[in-house]
Amino acid sequence: MKTLALGAGIFIVVELLLIMLLAVDEWIMIMLAAGVMITLLSLILHYQMKLVKSGRDYVVHQKRQKIHELNQKSREHLPSESASE
Repeated sequence: MKTLALGAGIFIVVELLLIMLLAVDEWIMIMLAAGVMITLLSLILHYQMKLVKSGRDYVVHQKRQKIHELNQKSREHLPSESASE
């Protein structure tokens, strides 16, 4: 994530410099500004996807932990096979 953010930061700085240098034509400004916005939106999307994945992993871990606890409780309550003999 750090390298992605660093690369996007460098890209945005270069885009802003190009906007300042090529501010003569409004279409160039619009295209460069759109590039900056798309880059920022893609960074936000990437971060949100990582959050969703970590949240999903946490929920799956909690479910597995609960199943494991329930299995242990059910084993404790079952009569042992040696006692029935």
